[in-house]
Amino acid sequence: MANKQDEKQQSTEPSQSSLKPKQRPPITPDREKMSRALGAAFLQHKVQQLEQNLDNLSFKRDLHYPPPTRNLHQSAHPQNNSNRNQSKKKTSVQSDPTTSIPSAPPPIKVIDTSMLIHALPILKKWVREAKYKIVIPLDVVSELDFLKTSPPPIHGLVREATSWLDRQFQSSSKQPQASHKQGQACLIAQQTGDESSWEELSKQFIPPPLEVASIPFIKELTSQDGEEEEEPELDYRTLISTDLPDQYRSLLQCALYYQLHSLPNQDSELVMFISEKAIMRPTSKPSHHYQSRSDSEWKSDDKVPRENQDEEQIDKSVELMEWAHTFKVKILKLGSKDLSQAKQWIRNHNQNVQQQQSTHASLRNTNSTVNSISPSSNGRQSAPQPSSSSTPGKRLFVW
Repeated sequence: MANKQDEKQQSTEPSQSSLKPKQRPPITPDREKMSRALGAAFLQHKVQQLEQNLDNLSFKRDLHYPPPTRNLHQSAHPQNNSNRNQSKKKTSVQSDPTTSIPSAPPPIKVIDTSMLIHALPILKKWVREAKYKIVIPLDVVSELDFLKTSPPPIHGLVREATSWLDRQFQSSSKQPQASHKQGQACLIAQQTGDESSWEELSKQFIPPPLEVASIPFIKELTSQDGEEEEEPELDYRTLISTDLPDQYRSLLQCALYYQLHSLPNQDSELVMFISEKAIMRPTSKPSHHYQSRSDSEWKSDDKVPRENQDEEQIDKSVELMEWAHTFKVKILKLGSKDLSQAKQWIRNHNQNVQQQQSTHASLRNTNSTVNSISPSSNGRQSAPQPSSSSTPGKRLFVW
């Protein structure tokens, strides 16, 4: 018995010794520096990864991008998806033999801010007709956001335009991305990179004659001229491509991009609205474009010289149209007559929708009354006949 107890004590001793905590080596200054360096390197690596993820996002300015769930579903079942796609292709070819015939692509309409503010009914009509590919430049969206703080007449128009654009973008984002790439009629926003470079735009520039448009500048005075004349003498020079104001560059680059990259049988135009109240310069009188004071040609610190300071300012759309002609950008100019026609078209469309809804409702009521009065031969009331147009339609526009 004594031998057994000794064996038990010997077996428990190593287990108790193993449970004792091991002594860690002392922390030396070199080891502490090494741990700090490793922690700093780890943090720097994490920061670089986050910066790369932000760069890849590119702020998601493009409205149309494929959802990730669809890609995950396709990768999980690649064979089933391929079989389904092949069967769909066969059925589509058998059911519709005319799909192989390519249709003419819809014309491209690049929209200016004036169309959204002053001619929104025309855009509503175009969207309903589905005949055009309407492009909203990013510069126009930024300008609408800036004009939200305008006085009451413009403020209400800008709010209506922005809310309408939000609804259109939400509905277009639900559509498949392939429909936008195949040249179908739609309303999209300008995607990042869809604009020509400044070099491409400047190559298109054709300077107008000096009698049509010019830039005024002050002549350099000699010592003798300075003593004789108190006021400096003005002179004029022809326009160059760099005279284009910065506020028009992004819009013209976007319009030129779609004009150069459109299909051979596809038209692309920059659409703007010019009302009859817009002040046009007479053709016999040259238009002088004035530059900022920072230009090297201004030699005086006084007011910028203007010949006709009492003359009213030209409408912004008119000035943009003049610059677009110099850069060979195609323009579609719409006026008050087109706006009134679009409003009349919307009224007629709403009246037709209301008439269709009333006729469908009367037909449903008559069918229900007839079925309730005349029982069937089996003694049961016949069910109302289903109609394809039973669901009431919705009005397109609310005025």
